[in-house]
Amino acid sequence: MDAHSIRLTGVLRVGRWWRWVRRVDTVPTEGHVGLLSLATVHSMPMSEQGSATNSSSVGCLIVTCVRAVAEAQRAEQTFRQHHPEALVRVVVVDDRFGEACRGKQHWQGLRSEDRELARLMMSHDPVVVQRAVVPSVALATMAELGVGQLLSIPDDSETLRPFPLDALRNVEGLHVFRVRQSDPPSDGRLPDQRNEIESGTVDQRCFLVGGPAGQNVLREWAAKLARNPLENSDHFDAVDTNWLDVFALRLDDVFVHPPCVGSYRNADELPLDKATVFRFPAFRVDRPWILSTFGGEWPRIVLSDHPELEDLVRRRTAAIALFSSSTPGLQDPYGRLPNGHSVDSIMRSLYRSELVAALREGQPEPPNPFVVGEAQRFTVWLAEAVDGPLSRYLVALRRSRPDIGALFANDPDAYILWARRDAVRLGMWAPNAPGSSTDLTRRSGDAGIDAGVDAVGDVSGASTMQTEIRGGVANASGVNVVGLLSAQLGIGESGRLTLHTLRDSKVPFSIVDHDATVSKRDSSLLSTFVDRPTGFPFDVDLLLVNADQTAQTLASLGRGGRRERPTIGLWAWEVQQFPERMHSAFAFVDEVWAMSDFARDALQGAASRHGVGVHTFPMRLPEVTAAADPRESVEVLAGLGLKRGVPFFTFAFDYFSVAERKQPWAVVEAFRRAFPHERPNGPCLVLKSINHEFRRTDRERLLYSIGGRSDVIVIERYLPAAERDALIRGAAAYVSLHRAEGFGLTLAEAMSVGTPTISTGWSGNMQFMNDSNSFLVPSQLIDISADTPVYAGLGQWADPDLDVAAQLMLRVLEDPVEARRRADQAALDVMRHNSSGADVAFLLARLRAVRQHSSTHDRSPFSAANRPQPSAFATTQRSFDS
Repeated sequence: MDAHSIRLTGVLRVGRWWRWVRRVDTVPTEGHVGLLSLATVHSMPMSEQGSATNSSSVGCLIVTCVRAVAEAQRAEQTFRQHHPEALVRVVVVDDRFGEACRGKQHWQGLRSEDRELARLMMSHDPVVVQRAVVPSVALATMAELGVGQLLSIPDDSETLRPFPLDALRNVEGLHVFRVRQSDPPSDGRLPDQRNEIESGTVDQRCFLVGGPAGQNVLREWAAKLARNPLENSDHFDAVDTNWLDVFALRLDDVFVHPPCVGSYRNADELPLDKATVFRFPAFRVDRPWILSTFGGEWPRIVLSDHPELEDLVRRRTAAIALFSSSTPGLQDPYGRLPNGHSVDSIMRSLYRSELVAALREGQPEPPNPFVVGEAQRFTVWLAEAVDGPLSRYLVALRRSRPDIGALFANDPDAYILWARRDAVRLGMWAPNAPGSSTDLTRRSGDAGIDAGVDAVGDVSGASTMQTEIRGGVANASGVNVVGLLSAQLGIGESGRLTLHTLRDSKVPFSIVDHDATVSKRDSSLLSTFVDRPTGFPFDVDLLLVNADQTAQTLASLGRGGRRERPTIGLWAWEVQQFPERMHSAFAFVDEVWAMSDFARDALQGAASRHGVGVHTFPMRLPEVTAAADPRESVEVLAGLGLKRGVPFFTFAFDYFSVAERKQPWAVVEAFRRAFPHERPNGPCLVLKSINHEFRRTDRERLLYSIGGRSDVIVIERYLPAAERDALIRGAAAYVSLHRAEGFGLTLAEAMSVGTPTISTGWSGNMQFMNDSNSFLVPSQLIDISADTPVYAGLGQWADPDLDVAAQLMLRVLEDPVEARRRADQAALDVMRHNSSGADVAFLLARLRAVRQHSSTHDRSPFSAANRPQPSAFATTQRSFDS
């Protein structure tokens, strides 16, 4: 890029009149004086200031916040590698106590005692404030250093090669860089064209300021942002507006250059070797396999397609981890109240709206917890009753959440009770309101509260069922079995095992093969039951679908659940707490059969409150099948990419089963610890999965954990029975380092064919695993992450010891006699369980009990009013025990 290539694109020109106005118009100063005063940073040593008096010198500015200190250190480090002569300043906007800048020579913070800063920090997240002060801080930094040029680079950037500063040295103005040369393809990936419009056509964080002309542009930009973060944020946030796009069209002194700043937005058309800087917006060092969370579940750029970018990410992650270790315990100083509670979006919005109204009307400002002496007043202010017994905070919460408003519109006491009970779990703050009821006992009006947050979550509206009833109430004694019976899923396999139990019990049954799944279905799996009727000819319905699919399944089939006839749900659940959003499923079943004592215990408390019993169904385990010809198995395994004679470990899972629970990457890590280096003659690890195309980011996490290891083989497809059987039967061990299992069907399957099993020693798999028939991995219980789908906020689950898992992998190979002894014991235990007839006895006893209960239980007439409605949570597919 040279001076001749600089182009001003699309500058608005309206004849000579516009040019004259542009030259004589003065930039207003009233609006940005406050923020310019904020930009007054602590003075640097005079020796350095004195060396920066040459107007041709170049400065570099990095504006950051406390939560991104390590990232800013990396940005500074990589820039200095390519520009050792430049004067670098890092300004931390929210370094309230000076902790982030301590010990860093070129780091400074804004004046924390400034009331205007306290207003901004209480009104907005520090990241927003960071963007709001950039032009003001840039002006102050240029004045302080006395530089003629200032390059602003983002704190999320890595400088890959020198900026072409010499070509721009004598060109005054503001120089910005286009993000893309063309529109993103319309392929369903993110970012898409809508995102491009929202984010702007030029990079808003990377720019070069040159001379007085560039400083004038900064002043105009600062004027746009000065008070807007307070005044118009409820309707229009100028901080998030693409002002540099606007200036490129409006101002003669803004110059737009071709792309040189890479990111998740343009890596498909700007190769890494052509980028001067690469940015990592919304990059999480604890999730480095995702280039940016802005890409959602369908990111355009994935690391597995860009090996050179993956290498950069790995280097960056290691560097940031090193920087983070030097500042342990550094927390957001504006993120918590003095009482320790997090400052949430409700508090910020409430304070901001009250502040704007006070400033406009000349009234006293609301108390600010970040101003000395006002913290306690702020807490009292939030708790002040402003609408009957409702506090200011609860009124604001209800206003921001229409679903909550609809549920508790006419019952403020119920709203207060709900808030107190669920505030901590939801991360909300619910102060006691003067005059409100403190009676936490159940009242007749609390039925809606019993569903907790998900009663709230479901009020957004469920669609009316369109399917009519297919037949009336039947009288014939038998069971109508409903489920994903032909699906190649764990839930389908458990359903087919249950059909075998029914057949052995001599109980008449029909088959309703539900098709509500995107997973592969194989009707041949039901070939042994072709003589069975379909539909609903019998008097009991057995639903082999989980709680989150119960209402949707009944609605699609025109069934009324227990309102119409005796109905049993066979459910799997994998963690210790059963979520309130699924409690509505109890309304459709007379009782629940759980697949393990662990799952039963998790369901029991919630079920008892709804008058529903829960019983452990001693489900039969997969049958032991005859081994195939060993020579044939060797050929099958060779076709899957396995070398002859090389031992291998295996694990099979379904991405729909929530990959964070299944933890395939934990198996990879344990394998890497056991075998740090690849060996010519093995062993290797085989991971077999399905539905990866629907969980792209989870797949990226797995591939990132594998890295360049060629001894880890990934098979991402459905396998014919012969191949799947050879993969499990031929393994040195089947390894499952899950966090939780409702049952663990694949573990039982491996045990049934005599394959040694290594498994987390916790949750539902302990129904049939022990130290004599398996290699159990100890674990600690940890809180379930708030980022985890389905299970977030539901207590704890296992964190298996990967060092022990690695040792057990080595032990299986080094002590084959012990491995064979445990595997033989496992196969014997499976055979004894299946031959005991416990499943048949249980089924017959529970059917008698359900029918006896039915004879004394009035069932409501089945009408449109009491038909089940598919709820919002029922749209998320979840399988188990793949």
